[in-house]
Amino acid sequence: MGGAQPLAAAMNDACFLGIELDRARIQKRLDTGYCNRLSTNLDQALDLITDSRQRGHALSVGLLGNCAECSPKWPAASCRMSSPPRPAPTTV
Repeated sequence: MGGAQPLAAAMNDACFLGIELDRARIQKRLDTGYCNRLSTNLDQALDLITDSRQRGHALSVGLLGNCAECSPKWPAASCRMSSPPRPAPTTV
């Protein structure tokens, strides 16, 4: 997880899930306000993101873990994280 990505997501009213191996790096992002929450569990992190999206709030979550271990779980999680349908563009 880089330093600016969680903050940029929150500044743009988005939700962000960053995976980081080093707890100290996530804590540094929390201390500086660049990241909102720390999670040690993928399901918990996804629940935080889902809840925030449903309420229309921006949130950045630093997930303590290894991306290689989380990757196989993404297909099951994708149905939880799909974006709501966008309205059709209007023509002028």
